[in-house]
Amino acid sequence: MTVRRNIRIIAPMDYRTQLITLAEEYGRSTGLSEARIATLAQNQGVFFKRIRDGKGCSVDTYLKVKAWFADHWPPDLKWPDGVDRPKVLPTCPSLESQRVRSPRRKSPAHPEGRAA
Repeated sequence: MTVRRNIRIIAPMDYRTQLITLAEEYGRSTGLSEARIATLAQNQGVFFKRIRDGKGCSVDTYLKVKAWFADHWPPDLKWPDGVDRPKVLPTCPSLESQRVRSPRRKSPAHPEGRAA
């Protein structure tokens, strides 16, 4: 006698599918559109549309968006299967905050009082 068990095998998702799955589940639960979720998570309303269109994002952006979902995920909503839930993500400072700007130099005054 052979006993068969129903085993659910979950294929690993690529990062685009993970982000879209998170946005769809979160949107269904909260009633927010993907554009609104993208604005909240990434301050870029077309983020998920771009991902759906096959465009990519940086690793920092991916980690930032996943961290946003992990921080804002409704407690009564199950995290989607096949999407790894970040427990502690490394900080991902944006490139803007890492860039060191030199102080602006004043242009030398023209000897005759005109703008240089």
